[in-house]
Amino acid sequence: MYSMQFKLLVLGGNGFVGLHICREDLDRGLSVASLSRYRRSSLHDSWATSVIWYKGDSLKEAFNGVTAIVLQQNMWLISSSSVTAPPQP
Repeated sequence: MYSMQFKLLVLGGNGFVGLHICREDLDRGLSVASLSRYRRSSLHDSWATSVIWYKGDSLKEAFNGVTAIVLQQNMWLISSSSVTAPPQP
Protein backbone atom coordinates (compact mmCIF):
# COMPACT_ATOMS: atom_id res chain seq x y z
CA MET A 1 0.00 0.00 0.00
CA TYR A 2 1.05 3.57 -0.70
CA SER A 3 1.08 6.44 1.72
CA MET A 4 -1.95 8.75 1.55
CA GLN A 5 0.64 11.52 1.07
CA PHE A 6 1.11 10.23 -2.47
CA LYS A 7 -1.46 12.27 -4.41
CA LEU A 8 -2.38 11.06 -7.87
CA LEU A 9 -3.98 13.42 -10.40
CA VAL A 10 -5.94 11.69 -13.16
CA LEU A 11 -6.47 13.90 -16.20
CA GLY A 12 -9.85 12.97 -17.65
CA GLY A 13 -10.97 11.08 -14.56
CA ASN A 14 -14.65 11.30 -15.57
CA GLY A 15 -14.11 9.18 -18.69
CA PHE A 16 -14.45 5.42 -18.95
CA VAL A 17 -10.75 4.66 -18.46
CA GLY A 18 -10.20 7.51 -15.99
CA LEU A 19 -12.96 6.29 -13.66
CA HIS A 20 -11.37 2.84 -13.54
CA ILE A 21 -7.97 4.37 -12.80
CA CYS A 22 -9.45 6.47 -9.98
CA ARG A 23 -11.23 3.51 -8.39
CA GLU A 24 -8.24 1.14 -8.69
CA ASP A 25 -5.85 3.65 -7.15
CA LEU A 26 -8.25 4.43 -4.30
CA ASP A 27 -8.36 0.68 -3.62
CA ARG A 28 -4.54 0.78 -3.45
CA GLY A 29 -4.70 3.43 -0.74
CA LEU A 30 -3.72 6.46 -2.81
CA SER A 31 -5.15 9.93 -2.49
CA VAL A 32 -6.80 10.52 -5.88
CA ALA A 33 -7.85 13.72 -7.64
CA SER A 34 -9.39 14.13 -11.08
CA LEU A 35 -9.22 17.07 -13.47
CA SER A 36 -11.78 17.11 -16.27
CA ARG A 37 -14.24 19.38 -18.05
CA TYR A 38 -16.85 18.71 -15.39
CA ARG A 39 -16.06 19.04 -11.71
CA ARG A 40 -17.62 15.85 -10.38
CA SER A 41 -18.43 12.47 -11.82
CA SER A 42 -22.10 11.64 -12.29
CA LEU A 43 -21.46 8.34 -10.50
CA HIS A 44 -23.22 7.80 -7.21
CA ASP A 45 -20.92 4.94 -6.12
CA SER A 46 -19.54 5.35 -2.61
CA TRP A 47 -15.90 5.30 -3.76
CA ALA A 48 -16.47 8.37 -5.97
CA THR A 49 -16.90 10.56 -2.88
CA SER A 50 -13.26 9.84 -1.98
CA VAL A 51 -11.97 11.42 -5.21
CA ILE A 52 -11.16 15.14 -5.19
CA TRP A 53 -12.91 16.44 -8.33
CA TYR A 54 -11.57 19.53 -10.13
CA LYS A 55 -13.06 21.32 -13.10
CA GLY A 56 -10.74 22.04 -16.06
CA ASP A 57 -10.36 25.73 -15.19
CA SER A 58 -9.02 24.82 -11.70
CA LEU A 59 -5.62 23.77 -13.06
CA LYS A 60 -3.44 25.50 -10.48
CA GLU A 61 -5.57 24.21 -7.59
CA ALA A 62 -5.63 20.67 -9.00
CA PHE A 63 -1.83 20.47 -9.26
CA ASN A 64 -1.29 21.54 -5.63
CA GLY A 65 0.45 18.73 -3.72
CA VAL A 66 0.37 16.28 -6.65
CA THR A 67 3.12 13.64 -6.72
CA ALA A 68 2.04 11.81 -9.90
CA ILE A 69 -0.11 12.56 -12.95
CA VAL A 70 -1.90 9.97 -15.07
CA LEU A 71 -2.52 10.91 -18.72
CA GLN A 72 -4.47 7.69 -19.42
CA GLN A 73 -1.51 6.03 -21.16
CA ASN A 74 1.40 7.56 -19.27
CA MET A 75 2.23 8.32 -15.67
CA TRP A 76 4.44 11.28 -14.76
CA LEU A 77 6.22 11.29 -11.40
CA ILE A 78 6.69 14.68 -9.79
CA SER A 79 9.39 15.63 -7.30
CA SER A 80 10.26 19.01 -5.86
CA SER A 81 13.01 19.44 -8.44
CA SER A 82 11.80 17.72 -11.61
CA VAL A 83 9.08 16.01 -13.58
CA THR A 84 9.95 12.56 -14.89
CA ALA A 85 8.17 10.69 -17.65
CA PRO A 86 8.39 6.90 -17.73
CA PRO A 87 10.56 5.31 -20.40
CA GLN A 88 8.72 4.62 -23.63
CA PRO A 89 8.52 0.97 -24.75
